Amino acid sequence: MENNTAKKKFNAVDVVIVLLLVLCLAAVALRFVVAQNTPDPYTDPDIPTQKYYLNYLTRDHRYSVAQYLEEGTEFRFYDTNKPFGVTTGNVEVFDATKWYYNSRGEYISTTNYATDEIAGRCDIQGTLLVEGKYSDEGVFVIEESEKVNIALNKPFLLRSHKMIVSVVITDIIPAE
Repeated sequence: MENNTAKKKFNAVDVVIVLLLVLCLAAVALRFVVAQNTPDPYTDPDIPTQKYYLNYLTRDHRYSVAQYLEEGTEFRFYDTNKPFGVTTGNVEVFDATKWYYNSRGEYISTTNYATDEIAGRCDIQGTLLVEGKYSDEGVFVIEESEKVNIALNKPFLLRSHKMIVSVVITDIIPAE
C-alpha cells in the first residue's frame, strides 16, 4: 500500500518566519544588555549630586505675576509639597503669545491681546537653582523630592508661598 501523505518541504516563508523569530529574540536580549549598561541617575554613584541652573518658561499670566518671581523665591512640587528649587537672577517678561488655527487652517499667533499691563497677559522666562543628578541621557533627578524625573519641555506644576505656576524646563546647565 502506498502512503499518500506528502512530505512537507522547508520553503522561503519558513525561512522568513525563523529569521523574524531569531531577530525578535536578539532584540529582546539587546534591550536587556543596553538597559543593564545604561547609567541610572537614581543609583549610579558616578553621577554626582550637584547644583544646576534650570531655565524655565511659564506662559499666559497677568503682568503682576512677575513680581512674585523675584530672586530667592522657594518653589516646591505642587503635588507632594517637596522642595524643588529657588529662583535666581532676574526674570524676563514679554507679551504672551497665543497660537491658534484661523478659518483658512493656518497656524498663526497673536501677542498681548489686551492693551494695558494690568489686564494684559505675559510669558515669563527665568532661572531656578536646583540640586540633583543629571545624566548624559538627559534625565534630571531630584532626590529630596522622592526621586522625581524632570524632562525638558514637559510642563509640571510648582507652588510657592504666593502662587501656583505651570513651568516648562527649557535648559539644564551645571552651576559652577
